[in-house]
Amino acid sequence: MSELLQDLGINATFILTMTGMIGTGIGVLLTYFLKSRCTQVKCCCIECRRQPIELQPSDIEIVN
Repeated sequence: MSELLQDLGINATFILTMTGMIGTGIGVLLTYFLKSRCTQVKCCCIECRRQPIELQPSDIEIVN
């Protein structure tokens, strides 16, 4: 496998960079899902249906 990657001109730095970028993209997508107040979220091929927690004004505390 290593010889095949060398023949293609792909080195370990490229693989590490691509893995990091893909992982970061997945993390951003999951963060978006968690912070969203929507009941249904679709992005690319991922879909999430959920019931967000209802917040009452008395549950929110503003700290300065």
